[in-house]
Amino acid sequence: GVGATFTGKALRIPGGTTWAVIVHGRGVERYEGLRIAEVLADLGLTVALPVYRNDPGAPASPDGLYHLGDTEWEDVRAVVAHARAHGAERLVLIGHSTGGAIVQALLDRAPAAEVASVVGTILDAPVLDWRAVIRLQARLRRVPAPVAALATRSAGRRAGIDWDGLDVRRDPGRLRLPTLLILSDGDRTVPLAPALELAAARPDVVRLERFPEADHVRAWNADPQRYAAIVARFVGGL
Repeated sequence: GVGATFTGKALRIPGGTTWAVIVHGRGVERYEGLRIAEVLADLGLTVALPVYRNDPGAPASPDGLYHLGDTEWEDVRAVVAHARAHGAERLVLIGHSTGGAIVQALLDRAPAAEVASVVGTILDAPVLDWRAVIRLQARLRRVPAPVAALATRSAGRRAGIDWDGLDVRRDPGRLRLPTLLILSDGDRTVPLAPALELAAARPDVVRLERFPEADHVRAWNADPQRYAAIVARFVGGL
């Protein structure tokens, strides 16, 4: 059933006790994570590339709708359980775009004992406030703000999405783990403000890296060597 078992692929390192779980964004496939899988494998990590509900090859959600992380986190919870059952003692969670919202929802909502082995997170162009994303897209499409607000409330009711619960910056204290935050200054899909506010509020745990001119989740494309070095240094420090 949905959320009951791990679905995806794992690049297994024999004897490896540290796993990286790479959660892709909405509308793309898990292979997005292959861009940094080699870097992580070279560090000795086993790399899991899961799918989640409504992905190709994965079960559909009961209502057939995306919930933008509000329910998808349960599928990544199953990945964490799978990793622990197969020898993982430490986990690094990596989220791209919507994957960032899913990772944070997992850390917020899963029982503490289930995620106690997570030692850090990497968030690349993460969605930290869906309402801010919707407002940005409405402006770019010249949709009046009241219409966008009405559509947001309607979509939330239809899918039962907890917008407040997915807004990480409402309570920066929720961020408890070392976090590498990677932003693209040319991002026209997810606004930078929520991430920048979170980084400013929690400099004790957030390491911020910005890539000029790169579009949404294109920091790696803009400078693969710098991206790989940043990830390797952060994970090595964990």
